[in-house]
Amino acid sequence: MLNTLSLHMAHMVPQPALSDAAAEPTWPTPRHVPRRRITEEELQQKAEMKQRRKEWEATLRPFVVSDPERGVCFPRGTEVMYLGDAMGYFALSMREAATLPYQLLPQREGTPERTRGARAVVPLASLAVLVQERADAAGVPMPADAPVGVMRCTGTGDAYPCPRKC
Repeated sequence: MLNTLSLHMAHMVPQPALSDAAAEPTWPTPRHVPRRRITEEELQQKAEMKQRRKEWEATLRPFVVSDPERGVCFPRGTEVMYLGDAMGYFALSMREAATLPYQLLPQREGTPERTRGARAVVPLASLAVLVQERADAAGVPMPADAPVGVMRCTGTGDAYPCPRKC
C-alpha cells in the first residue's frame, strides 16, 4: 500500500530546476542563400521542352492486351524490370508507362494478406526504345548508367520461382 501511494504521488515531488543554458537549445542562425535567377533564354528553353513533351505524349497510344488481369507472357530469357522501378529510374509518366507491354507477377507465397497482389514487369528492350524516342522527340535526356533491378524471365510466366504458369 505504501509503495502504491508513493508511486501515485511521485509527480508531486519537486524536480531540480534546469539551468538557462540547458533549458533552451541554441540553434545556428540560418544564413540566407540567394536563389539563382533564371534567364529569359532558360525560361524559353524550358517552355519549349515542356511543349515538345506535351506534343509527344499526345501521340502515345496505350498498350492493348486481351487479358488485362494477366498481361503478356514474355519468352524465356527476356530481361524485365518492375514497372515502378522503371518509372522511378527513367522518370516515366503514367501515359508513357501505359504504352509498354507488361506481365503481371503474383507476390511470393507467404506474404501477409494485406500486401498480396500482382506486380507488373516490363521488358527492358521496350523501355530503352520508349526512352530513346522520348529523348529524340522531347529532348528529355536518357540516364547515363545502366538500370539496377533487372531480372530474367524463366519462361514459365514469372521472373522468379512461382506456381503460376502462363
